[in-house]
Amino acid sequence: PLTPNYIIIESYAPLRLYGEYQEPIDMAIMFLSFFLAGLVISVFSHAWRTYSKRIQEMYSHHPGTMIPNMNYLKTLSTLPNKLHSAAMMTVLINNIEMISLSLGVIQTRKALDFLYKNVMTEFKDQAWMVQAEANKFWIVVPFSDSSAEIKSLLKALKKEIVVNKIPLYLEYSIGYAANKALYECANLDAFISSDLSARIAKETNQSFLIYDESVQKKQLDVDLLGHFAKALEEGNTHLVFQPIINLSSNQVNGFESLIRWKHHLYGLIPPSTFIPLAEDTELIHTMTSCVIRESISLIQTLQSININLPVSINVSIRNLYHPHFIEELDKSLQVAGLEVGQLELEIAERNLYANKAKSLQILEELSRRHYVVAIDDFGDSKSMMSFSSGFVAQTLKIDQCFIRDVATNERIKQLLSQTVTLAHDYGYKVLAEGVEDENTHKICKELGFDDAQGYFYALPMNKEDLLYYLKNHLPKKQVEVVE
Repeated sequence: PLTPNYIIIESYAPLRLYGEYQEPIDMAIMFLSFFLAGLVISVFSHAWRTYSKRIQEMYSHHPGTMIPNMNYLKTLSTLPNKLHSAAMMTVLINNIEMISLSLGVIQTRKALDFLYKNVMTEFKDQAWMVQAEANKFWIVVPFSDSSAEIKSLLKALKKEIVVNKIPLYLEYSIGYAANKALYECANLDAFISSDLSARIAKETNQSFLIYDESVQKKQLDVDLLGHFAKALEEGNTHLVFQPIINLSSNQVNGFESLIRWKHHLYGLIPPSTFIPLAEDTELIHTMTSCVIRESISLIQTLQSININLPVSINVSIRNLYHPHFIEELDKSLQVAGLEVGQLELEIAERNLYANKAKSLQILEELSRRHYVVAIDDFGDSKSMMSFSSGFVAQTLKIDQCFIRDVATNERIKQLLSQTVTLAHDYGYKVLAEGVEDENTHKICKELGFDDAQGYFYALPMNKEDLLYYLKNHLPKKQVEVVE
């Protein structure tokens, strides 16, 4: 029962006031309630949209100029015409530092904003322009005509820019490259060619340079080699270590040292790019010395925590053919107080045939000094010859190109089964490279492989992470692999 002293409001019920129905008041209050609720939701929704838009702008625009930054390029992968061929242009503003010192940071940002608007206007907003660095811009346009695109960019760059009534002169270098799909430009690696062209244009005092793969590949190699030499000298390379797993005990059986190099402009350079370049020069000796030194340091660190496991290093045939390599290696181990078997050597199979007689002689000398040798990347066209070649080694490392297909290719599986049996008959241990899943792990174990390594067991890791891996996650110095 209702008392005259209360008002009860329900969503769709009449309002009782002193026991009488008041439908007009009821409807008015309901209307007002819905209006206020809608107003509150609208205000919060608008605030959220504004906040989200601001966050997105901060994420995809340069904080100083509010010109789109590299994150903005991700939108290229969502375009309806993302498969359309694209042209990439890198613009270096060579005198930006002088302008900044003369006018100050704020006025310089205004100048760059004018530059951005000039370029977008010239391309009629059919371009994507981002500020990659303080003095570097990337421009992506749908590819049609290289000469027309460069002409349009030059026209935009030549437009007068006036800041505080001061006309500015921009000194620039342009690099141009094409033959990429628009969606590929969302990957920053797509701009390596245009960046290189712009840098060469700057060094050769040209306004622009179109990327020529055949010519500039050689220039890039020379450039990388020079920077790699400097990186080695300044200690800007590092090693990562990948565990090697014994398939019978499911425990760590050692580690392989792998060199890494992060270029200050191009990022992480694949070893398959810089190692062949080094192998063509005397720089390979400097690189291998660095690898030996850091690998010995790891062995000593492991010994200090009572972990006695070998570390293997990759050795170039050019290292082996050096007249003093073995003696210098002996000396390094002696100084460190290590036995030769604690640092194992991996030599690519294909390189042993460069001078078979000399390779045989060196391998026999290494064996006489009790070094442990593995024939790496085993599986090329001369593999069957290696069994009867007389190469003295303890381990064959089966190339990952075979291992990755063993679960899906029955012929490869049969071939590997025969190879493992034959290798064991000749007294070799056999290691599977590139094991990346549990199924491949099980198959390799069934085929009789002795050891394995790959992402299934562990990623390559730096020294600190490796120690954490051993000391904190694994029981009693050994890795237990879940089968």
